[in-house]
Amino acid sequence: REQRNFIAMASELNIEVRPESYDDELKEKVEAVVQLFLSKSLEVPKPEVFSSEKQNFRMRSEFRVWRSDDDMFYAMFDPREPRKPVQIDSFPMASKRINELMPALLEEVRAVPSLKKKLFQANFLTTLSGEALVTLLYHNRLDAEWEEAARRMCQKLDINIVGRSRKQKVLVDRDFVWEKLNVNGRDLAYKQVEGSFSQPNAGIATSMIGWALD
Repeated sequence: REQRNFIAMASELNIEVRPESYDDELKEKVEAVVQLFLSKSLEVPKPEVFSSEKQNFRMRSEFRVWRSDDDMFYAMFDPREPRKPVQIDSFPMASKRINELMPALLEEVRAVPSLKKKLFQANFLTTLSGEALVTLLYHNRLDAEWEEAARRMCQKLDINIVGRSRKQKVLVDRDFVWEKLNVNGRDLAYKQVEGSFSQPNAGIATSMIGWALD
């Protein structure tokens, strides 16, 4: 079987998941890494491999919010055509909570002018237990009307919201979530703050911490 060109795959937009071929693709990646070391005459111990969930594994995702005529949609961009938005209606790599929120949030935003005006990006951060924080980015200053509308949306969708514009950050409630990971039978609470790095794959994060502790 011909080895995939993983570098080439990474240079193009591909949001599909392939559960049926995941194990084979993972095996190919491991073999490619081993061969890379061997090509440099380096000794390679037997790899210890940790599998991921095959879909709905990303706990965070970022989307541009694109306007077309009177409508708006989530968008990503293919590096091969960086100026052409690709409409994203669902994102199978992302958590089920993110996929549930994507259409619900957009429906709410479309209906409320203060939430819709100058919105250009939506960032989702979720946890294994279902907590959700959404950051909405704007090209205009946010006022009390926006905050009140955002508060109503928080209650309706059971989420936390942070609004951002130039030199402005508005917290409707809080700007973090608590991720709870069970590592080797021990529950660990991980505070993930909006705008900060967190391992997007919670299952792999659990494996990484367990490996480090071993």
